[in-house]
Amino acid sequence: MKIYVVKILDISESELNKLTRYIDAEKKYKINKFINKKDKIRSLISEILIRNIIFENLKINNRDIIFE
Repeated sequence: MKIYVVKILDISESELNKLTRYIDAEKKYKINKFINKKDKIRSLISEILIRNIIFENLKINNRDIIFE
């Protein structure tokens, strides 16, 4: 079992917008519904982390990763 830890720093709105390029429109919509900025950041970082883990372990391109 692997445990992943991410230190989440304050991220600017422009950086947040750049990171949303890596997730699908539905997830983007859900993240943008959060009122608290820290919740948005946590959700976005967790989504990107999961996608990165899948890519590194299974060699599936990000655009081919679909969660149902």
